[in-house]
Amino acid sequence: MKTIFSVLIVLVIIFNLVYMVSNSSVIAHPQTNNVESFKDFYDRFINAFNEKNIQEINKCINSEYGLFVFDNPGAFWVASHFNSFSDIMGLDGESDIGYLKVLKVNCKLQEGKPPIYDCELDKWNKQGCFLDKNSSLSISEYYKTMLEYNLADINSIETEMALAEKLGPYISYQVYSTKGYVGFYFGIIDNNWCLICIKKITPCSA
Repeated sequence: MKTIFSVLIVLVIIFNLVYMVSNSSVIAHPQTNNVESFKDFYDRFINAFNEKNIQEINKCINSEYGLFVFDNPGAFWVASHFNSFSDIMGLDGESDIGYLKVLKVNCKLQEGKPPIYDCELDKWNKQGCFLDKNSSLSISEYYKTMLEYNLADINSIETEMALAEKLGPYISYQVYSTKGYVGFYFGIIDNNWCLICIKKITPCSA
């Protein structure tokens, strides 16, 4: 009888441990269930981006947080926030951020670290489109730099900085195109892949 009782106690303990581990995994990764594959999402996004299908591009952007865009027209990065891609399409001209209105990214995606541009040699260390699955980006740091160098007024970017603090930690994937001089940053928000940030890069700009 004691043996049976002991076995029952051990089984109860094992069941509780399994339940706790399983439960903690769900809590630690609450956004990993039933999420569209990144490949399917990216294919859908890049097709819409190249066709400038605004309705479909906006479906790839979280409506609550919007989209951040970085540009370096000079020696410093300038951060901007847009509620949707429609706002970008409404910009005047096709230079700086307006370049995104006409940019097309057509290249085979391959996994790897983002390319590096060598200003002395005036070339990339590798060419193509690269997917980095361990990417991170502190959006708020760019805003802090803008304030440090008087490129913006705290009152005018206070709301954007608050959004940047919330959105930055969501970023997990980056796709960079050397031909397009552009980087796209993605993350999962509310169980959906979203485009969070775009870097429109001019290497060695000063």
